[in-house]
Amino acid sequence: MANILFLIILLLTPYDQMSLDDLLKVKVTTATKKAVELQKAPASMIIITSDIIEGNGYNTLAEILDDEAGIYVNDDILNSDIAIRGVSGGMRGYSKGLKILINGLPIRYRINSTIASNLDFLPVEAIERIEIIKGPSSALYGANAFNGVINIITKKESNVSLKFIGKDIDYRGFEENLSFSSGNFFFTERFSNIDRSGISGDTLLSPFISDRLNENDKTSPIVYYVKFEEGGLLYDQFYQRTKSSGEYSDWGILTHNNTISYENSHFRLMFQKDFNIIDINIGGIYSYGSPTNEEHLFTGDTYYIEKDVAYKAFDGHIECGKRFAKVELLGGTDFSYDIFSLPNVYYIYPNGDKILDKRYPPAPQNDTTFINYGLYLHGSIDIIPDKVSITGGIRDDIHNIYKDFLSYRLGLILTPNDRSYIKFISASSFKAPPPNWLFSRPIKVYGGVMPNPLLKPEKAFSHEISAGYVFGMVSISSNIYYQSLTDKVELLLSGASYRPTNISSLSGWGYEGEIKCRFKHIQPYISVTYTYLNEQSGDQISMFPPIMVKCGFLINYKIFSFYTKCKYIDKILASKINRRLYGSDYYIPSYFTLDSGTDIHISTWQDRKIALHIDVNNIFNQKFVYGGFGGIDIPSKGRWIDISLNLNF
Repeated sequence: MANILFLIILLLTPYDQMSLDDLLKVKVTTATKKAVELQKAPASMIIITSDIIEGNGYNTLAEILDDEAGIYVNDDILNSDIAIRGVSGGMRGYSKGLKILINGLPIRYRINSTIASNLDFLPVEAIERIEIIKGPSSALYGANAFNGVINIITKKESNVSLKFIGKDIDYRGFEENLSFSSGNFFFTERFSNIDRSGISGDTLLSPFISDRLNENDKTSPIVYYVKFEEGGLLYDQFYQRTKSSGEYSDWGILTHNNTISYENSHFRLMFQKDFNIIDINIGGIYSYGSPTNEEHLFTGDTYYIEKDVAYKAFDGHIECGKRFAKVELLGGTDFSYDIFSLPNVYYIYPNGDKILDKRYPPAPQNDTTFINYGLYLHGSIDIIPDKVSITGGIRDDIHNIYKDFLSYRLGLILTPNDRSYIKFISASSFKAPPPNWLFSRPIKVYGGVMPNPLLKPEKAFSHEISAGYVFGMVSISSNIYYQSLTDKVELLLSGASYRPTNISSLSGWGYEGEIKCRFKHIQPYISVTYTYLNEQSGDQISMFPPIMVKCGFLINYKIFSFYTKCKYIDKILASKINRRLYGSDYYIPSYFTLDSGTDIHISTWQDRKIALHIDVNNIFNQKFVYGGFGGIDIPSKGRWIDISLNLNF
């Protein structure tokens, strides 16, 4: 009895790290581009701190986001499509409806606007925190901040990490991460080499899944990021090389001979200074990207495919801000100048012949230029200091291809006390058609994606109420929102191929509720998401679960930490393409997963620390399915184990 009483007292002692009260006071920059307390930020926001990232055994950005309310990650073992509030990227979408930033720098592969968020992204050991805005954000960030913004803030401490990954004898690999900082200099890199062969599906879970084993399924991406800051001057660069098999790609299912490989890089120079009279922020970015010579696209025919496509781009911005007694203003202009080498497709035969595909003239395609100018103005007014504020913003984007779009954001923020908030937010956004859909060439004779240069931007509108309250060691937050999408792009069957078309509109509402606790040694949480989003025809949306329940806890005690987390994902309506191929509606079954792991932290010489981390993912080896396209659904990876050794110094 005494032991039980001692345990209760121990768990109810206030948490000795960052409290939930302190978390509300953390200053974030993503919602306004200026530092503002999370409680007063004019957006439905989430902060994920480094202690949560490290304690829960995450390997990738996609894994981190998949545990958050309102977010569902669809994984095809090549990349992940991060969907927020029912809106996903669709076929080959890969999170193209999100704006993902590293220290405010946008990261995307501009040829198709996608984001590589798996092992192709920064090592999680280099992340200080993640700031997430859920909902339309184009008024501040322009095109592709369609359904949310995710800003990765990097650490300033050094770290070396070695990881070993194994699933029985099939799913195995090695990963090395290195982060180093010295003064205002920061460097991080990631290298992975993982063999995912041996994954198979269960045909009872989907009419479009194969029980054949995948083979030669390897991934070995490389990523590095460098940042230097001094006296208001910032220089950073990001390099990303994806190299991965595409065993479950819709155009080459289980051909065992696919390699998708491309590189993506950005270089930024920025100057920011407070001149008392006005704040000035001016900067420019140069970026480029293209497939590498390691890419090998095999559709199962007698030849393989080679794509000739690339881009280089120049971006710039001038931004001015000023804080008055009760008013803060921010205005600016930005531009992007993208030069795309439009795609050409070649057939490479065993005898070495290289034949240009000329089925869709003109062939070969030449370069084209995308030019966008944006002009924006944002402001906030403290009606009652520290109690009531109004925020608003408007942005006009003018593009030489998809014309122009006006986006807005309005918010009323109420903070009755330093532990609670109520936010009323209304916003709009747009998503520009990616160049590869405007001017694509299919890499497969039958079932490829045809171009459509007449595509219009997709538009989103959202209205929400967000509320939160912290009492003691417990926080409760709720979001209720209504959203609608117009000119949504769907891939339609066009003969024996697919063509992107603006055909559908979506509308509906959703609820996100979350309870978090921070006691002395234990941090439990639970979140519930309900999404009711229908197409104009009245059909339920596909590729997003109507109900999600996510819960778990993290225990810290002296040199040990332990976590357990689980999720229930409701049944999911299969993709529209697969339902049409099947001839009627079908659902991907609901599933439940359980993960667990532990850390041992050892202090060594001069306060350096070594951490041994062991995770078991999908403990019960649950068989479940992710939604796919083009006649394939994706089997889950089954059970796997991570063992990592981290050195912090």
